[in-house]
Amino acid sequence: MKVFPLTMSFKGTRDYLQGADIFNAMTQALAAALPIDAQGATAVFLAIHALAHRQCDLQLSENGDDPHARPEEALVAQFGMLCRGQEVRAWLTESERPVSSRLPYREETIAAATALRDKIIVHVGDSPYTPAEVLVAMTKLLHSALLPLPAGRWILSKLELAALPLPPAVDGVQVELLHNLNNRLTKSAITMKGAALGYIFFSRVPA
Repeated sequence: MKVFPLTMSFKGTRDYLQGADIFNAMTQALAAALPIDAQGATAVFLAIHALAHRQCDLQLSENGDDPHARPEEALVAQFGMLCRGQEVRAWLTESERPVSSRLPYREETIAAATALRDKIIVHVGDSPYTPAEVLVAMTKLLHSALLPLPAGRWILSKLELAALPLPPAVDGVQVELLHNLNNRLTKSAITMKGAALGYIFFSRVPA
């Protein structure tokens, strides 16, 4: 496997690396590292297995590797996609490198640009944040409104996308809660002006 050390920052008051930042860092690193066109990828998924409190390494399966062999290190996330018919698999493992930077994060900016009706939340207008950040924040807002937890919190556990890259504009993107499994795992649909983009899953974790 090829190994790429990643550098990410804590966001706001969090003491763990946020799921949207993990998605952004992995997709950017893969786009730069792959000898094939990473843009236009299909059947994309990111599955987050654990919270990361230190910097992470991206491990990319090479030709000849078993594409489904998991690394032995502390596994944070698994990533997969198809690029021009070729299966790509990558993993994120937690290193011993500390996270030494922190970025401000104003979730209220995203909240102010959303409208909630029934089980659907819609973003209206532009955003200073990336599409992945907006999607995760919107889904969190939807859960806070529909499925508030007396104890614990909702976090991103999986993202399934029909294709990459995500549309750069977030005006009109919506998230609709589809399924709730005993307030432990949820599945929501992501659409953009009628076009299906994929699904986002949240899991409940202890506070």
